[in-house]
This record gives sequence, C-alpha cells and structure tokens, in this order.
Amino acid sequence: MVIVLVLIGFIFISISYFVLHHRFEQSQVTVSTSPRGGVGWVEAVVVVDNTPSLSNSNLLTAWGLSIYIRIPDMEILFDTGPSPNVLRYNAERLGVNLSRIDVVVLSHEHGDHVGGLQALNANSVAVYGAPGTPANRVVNNTLEISPGIYILKPLYGPPWETSLLINVNGYGGILFVGCSHPGIVNIVQNAVKIARVKTVIGGLHLAGASEEECISIVEKLKALGVEKIGAIHCSGDTIRNILAKENMLLNIHVGSRIMVSKEGGAFIIN
Repeated sequence: MVIVLVLIGFIFISISYFVLHHRFEQSQVTVSTSPRGGVGWVEAVVVVDNTPSLSNSNLLTAWGLSIYIRIPDMEILFDTGPSPNVLRYNAERLGVNLSRIDVVVLSHEHGDHVGGLQALNANSVAVYGAPGTPANRVVNNTLEISPGIYILKPLYGPPWETSLLINVNGYGGILFVGCSHPGIVNIVQNAVKIARVKTVIGGLHLAGASEEECISIVEKLKALGVEKIGAIHCSGDTIRNILAKENMLLNIHVGSRIMVSKEGGAFIIN
C-alpha cells in the first residue's frame, strides 16, 4: 500500500512538473533585440494636436492627438483626435487622404484619441487598439503587422495603452506614443526589447510633473538610447524645456512633418 501511494505521488509530481514547466516555457517569449526586418524611411505628420502651428494658421488646434505615418507600401493613422470634423479639416489641408489609410492604431480608450474614428470607414480598414478602444482588432500582445512594424503589448496606466514601434533600417526605432499613461520610461523599456528606440513622438503625460521628475525621466531615457523626442499633446513645457537644453527636443506641433531615415536621422521638414 505504501509503495502504491509513493508511486502515485511520484506520478503526480512528475505530471505537475511537466505541466508547470511547459507553461513556463510557453510564457517566456524572448523578443530579439535585432528585428527581423525594417523599413527604409518614415514620414510622420501631426494632424491633430493642441499645440498650435506658428507657420500655418489655417490648421485647427484641439486637445487630442492624431499622427499620420507613411512608410513604403503602407499608410497608418496613429490615434484619431477628439472629433471627425477636426481630423477631416486638418487632414485635407495637410494633404493627407484619409481614404488611403491602411491601418489605424488606437493607443488607448480616451475620447481625445479615439473620437475622430468616424472620419474613416472603420469597417474597411484594420483598426488595432488597446483593450477598451473601439478597435476591430484588439491588441493583447506585441504584434508585428509588417516587417519591422510593431504594435506593442499594452501596458496598464490606467487605462490600457499600446504604442507603435517602427524599425528604420540602419537607424533604429521610432516610437509613437499616445499619452504615456503607463509611464514613458516603462513604455520605452518595453519597446527596446525589440529594437533600439532612438526617436519618440507623442504625448508624455508630464504636464504636472516637477522639474526634478522630468530631469530623472530624461536621464533614464538617455540611458535607454533615446536621442530625440517630439513631446506634444500632454507632455508639458517643463519636459520640453529640459529636452531643449539636452539638444533632444524635436520642436513639433500640429502640422509638423517629420522624416526619419538612415541617411538623415530624425529631422523636421516644417
């Protein structure tokens, strides 16, 4: 009887170990720091932002964010701003044809980022988004939608928030963020598992942060390899001033057009 119980116990422990070990192996997915692919260049246009343009008074400003992104063979809209009217109005004046959008990425559920979705035919375009967004393809884990183009695993802020990482061949990663509710350092740490992040564009959620906090964040981002940051939307003047002193600021606003390539790095066209 004792031998039988011992055998049963041994079998149970062996099965439990196999199941747990198998689950552990399945959950430990190591993402290569050398992406399998990338794109030759990225062009980004800030279609909606609450920072006014000093050179184009024809554009509307609104609290929110929407960035048009063009890469070879694909056009992406990252967030849609607070309303379809603002999105359509600015897109038309910036030469952005919303009917040509292939992919929409919704960073998080807040209205100033998803409110303009009705300006697009969401039934005929792939809309990826963090849980809680009106996406037709909810993102729960990092997803490579095309070689070198990653919609990152959502992090919790609250709310859940995803970001878009594009690897540029010979340059590195350009990271688009919505509001950075989970913390910009956490988001970059998540992204560098895939590719070195050299440029960040979007909202940093630091409008209420102290100078000391902002200095600490900039130092951490520099340590992670970040070189340039286009701090818009909810970023705040404090972080922008510090980035400017560090020669890291891309001074962008609604209507700004940014190019990223191996040859030119990250620079503002207008």
